[in-house]
Amino acid sequence: MVSQDNAVNLAQKFPSLSLTISNLLDKREKNYGIFQVTKEADFYSLYIPSLPSFKLYQNEKSNVYKGYWRESELPDLKDRSCKPDLVIRKKQKQVPQRKTNKLVKQRIYEIVYKYNPSPEIRFVNQLLASFIQSKIEASIPSAPIDEMMPLILKKEV
Repeated sequence: MVSQDNAVNLAQKFPSLSLTISNLLDKREKNYGIFQVTKEADFYSLYIPSLPSFKLYQNEKSNVYKGYWRESELPDLKDRSCKPDLVIRKKQKQVPQRKTNKLVKQRIYEIVYKYNPSPEIRFVNQLLASFIQSKIEASIPSAPIDEMMPLILKKEV
């Protein structure tokens, strides 16, 4: 298993892949070089030689991301049986404050990606999760007074 530290080290070893993943998350097409990003309907697709393409749907206003590894066809977002390979689960919980014992809201973003036996796909999934985590952290500058800072977790299932 590639740990998060290894994923960061590998990202530094493959800067063009990191740049391409950054373009994918920023919804910018990249049609040159080994790794490419193209827009297909509501999805942006990441093409890596010798791997299936990665189709990413994102709604940045609500931090909704759904990613699918597919050979060619686009997934149907309305079909509940079509499970994404990478998804963001948003939750809220009430946490008691230590000093006042008053309940405060905390948002939790869980970046969940499926285990894949291919080490290349697992590595790309971990890179995507790290980049999405950074993007969510950047989109939440500070928590409101009545909330705790959001918690952002990554999980392989």
